[in-house]
This record gives sequence, structure tokens and C-alpha cells, in this order.
Amino acid sequence: MDISRRTFLIIACTLPVTPFISHKALAAFPPLSERSALAKARHYKSNVRRVRHPKYKKGQTCSNCQFFKFLDSGCQLFSSNSVAPTGWCQSWVLKS
Repeated sequence: MDISRRTFLIIACTLPVTPFISHKALAAFPPLSERSALAKARHYKSNVRRVRHPKYKKGQTCSNCQFFKFLDSGCQLFSSNSVAPTGWCQSWVLKS
């Protein structure tokens, strides 16, 4: 098995802290309600099946948006809430 130095360092640095990440830390923010004023302003839906918006294109979800953070399901646009990875809002931008 041939492992690059970069891969080895990533594994070596992250593996020791993995047991200390709790589910509470991963779910630090309450889920965003579709009824909140900010969610309504951005046309947020927690499931893309319910999206009826002219800007929506098939395949766009929060999980592949540049504003989505996988560690805590957070979004830079909804800073005090977590969003559903299967959700969508009109501010969606493809992750680079």
C-alpha cells in the first residue's frame, strides 16, 4: 500500500481527535424552520422535492452548495441554525 505523505499526515492528525467529537458538537445548531422570516426570504425548503422556484435546477442541494458546512450541517447564510443537506434556497452556489 503506497500512501502519500499528505494522506498520512491528514490521517495521523485527525484520527486521535475523532473519538472526542460528540453528537452534541455535531448538532450544535437547531434546525432551520421553513416558517422563519429568514428562510422565507431566501425561499428555503428542507427537501428539494418541495421546491417550486424558477432558479432551482435538478441536482442542487445544500450539501453541494459552497455555503454548507458538513461538520455541523451549518450554513453561512443561516448562521444560527443548521440546514438539511437535502434542502435548497435561492442563494445556492456550486461548491468549487
